Amino acid sequence: MLKGVLYDNLGGLSLKVGNLKLAKLYVEKSLGLYKNHEDNIVIPPYIKLAEIYTLSGQREKVLIAFNKSRTLLDIVHKEPSVYTLLWYQKYADYFQKNNQADSAFYYQKAYSNMSDPLN
Repeated sequence: MLKGVLYDNLGGLSLKVGNLKLAKLYVEKSLGLYKNHEDNIVIPPYIKLAEIYTLSGQREKVLIAFNKSRTLLDIVHKEPSVYTLLWYQKYADYFQKNNQADSAFYYQKAYSNMSDPLN
């Protein structure tokens, strides 16, 4: 389990510095270590994978990764969590990058509403 978290973190660091190829390698290694992909621990790698696919323009794969992470969020987290916020933010980014302003605005607004404690 710790190896999976380590690979996920290395994938996140590689993503931050813009090395998409290395980020994808680490995130996929992380996911490959988990036998049960129905667990909370695979949500962050799937969100990172969706971001990698968004940045590299792989539309079909983006939606698969977002759907897997969203399904897990719905199963595991009955209440919104930090992963839910991250999911909304990255999903809004995906729509923004693909010039779908209405959808980007919708998910950005959902993200803002969830992250604002006064709402």
